[in-house]
Amino acid sequence: MVLGRLLTFRTTYSDSSGKRYRFYEHQRTEESYVLGEYGDIETEDGRKIQRLREDKSKAFSIILATFKNEERYVTLCQVRWFSGAELKRRYLIAFRPLTIEDDIKPFDAKGDWLRRLSKKYPKLGTKDVIQPFDGPSKYAEALLKVFGMRSAKALTLFDQTMRLKVLGSLDQFVRENMLEESNIENDFQNLRSNFQKLLDAHREMQKAEKQLELLKPVKAKSEELEKTANELLNYQSLKKLAQFISFILKMICLKLK
Repeated sequence: MVLGRLLTFRTTYSDSSGKRYRFYEHQRTEESYVLGEYGDIETEDGRKIQRLREDKSKAFSIILATFKNEERYVTLCQVRWFSGAELKRRYLIAFRPLTIEDDIKPFDAKGDWLRRLSKKYPKLGTKDVIQPFDGPSKYAEALLKVFGMRSAKALTLFDQTMRLKVLGSLDQFVRENMLEESNIENDFQNLRSNFQKLLDAHREMQKAEKQLELLKPVKAKSEELEKTANELLNYQSLKKLAQFISFILKMICLKLK
């Protein structure tokens, strides 16, 4: 009803009946679901599998469900039929209640049913009342938005709840359908790698702090040497000034004599 993924058909239709038959494990497919291809009947010799029909020209499947809250209706619909030997699919979201008898039938493989439905329920302003989808991906994306779901896991839970008839282990149901899948080993390795990087960075910081501590005496000696060099320059300047003043005084004394 919800996901429409081909990979889920083998178990979905068996699970929804509340039991799983061994002979369905390899025989039930999406096509056999549409055809109603196999059935089991009781005979004097016991239960046996009976092939129901092979004619695909008139076979079609319509699954429809309507949901309602205080604000609006939402109808989900999946239609499957055959075009020659090829199985065709169409997914539908409608923002109003629909029924198979009143809105989908009479069904035809050419798509007149969908054109008739869109004409029957035209746009409301700029919003399409009938939203058809050719594939399950766009359909699932629209479902997430319509129902305000945060992840595809919510769709899986919705799907499981819709077809749930027999609940075995509650823990297993919660683990498989309500918990997001995660790779614990990869998460642990990433966490470990990031922690190691933090440790390495911390060691580099400690090393740099130690180097700064070792350089403090060198800096002090450098500052002291620079101070001594400046004082020496001052002494040399004063010495030259004193020599110049002494020369001037000698010249004055010679002139006075």
